[in-house]
Amino acid sequence: TIDAPGIKAEDPNTDTLGNGGLFAQLQLPLGFGVEAIIAPLELDGVSYNYQSIAAYYSTGIGSMLNLKIRGHVTTGDLTFDDPTGEVKFEHDGYGLTTLIGLGLPLIEPYVGFGYVDGENTLTAASSLFTGSAETIAAAGVEEDDTYVIAGLDVNLLIFKLGLEYSNPFGNEKIAGRVAFGF
Repeated sequence: TIDAPGIKAEDPNTDTLGNGGLFAQLQLPLGFGVEAIIAPLELDGVSYNYQSIAAYYSTGIGSMLNLKIRGHVTTGDLTFDDPTGEVKFEHDGYGLTTLIGLGLPLIEPYVGFGYVDGENTLTAASSLFTGSAETIAAAGVEEDDTYVIAGLDVNLLIFKLGLEYSNPFGNEKIAGRVAFGF
């Protein structure tokens, strides 16, 4: 059972964590573009901040295939107070993804692979007794991984839907998207 302010999971078998954010994309001439995601959240003493920026190149291969090469940089943190002090989890990473999609009129299924390198740090500051000195403990890990990605985009004029599966660092990730484009 997790019982921190704003984080409650009563089921010990809980192995999913949801999140959301605001996504923006700007397509430039000649197949180049940039993407950004921002997800700031503060709720019941829990602060979550996530930012990602990416640059990509997209081109057609023949009449039906699309190729997209995308590089990205991410940073984020999750902070909350527990009864003995502050706990902070920080993440910094970068990666490269290659996608191949089938460009049909309304739907575009795609598959690809990627490389990601990340550094995670967990810091806990505590003060067990009133007036005592603060104790800080930190642990970090840096690792890299390759992963697969598969998804489907549905394009309905200015309204777009997407569903995507990936498995970076052995964690299954399922992402849904709702977008408006013009």
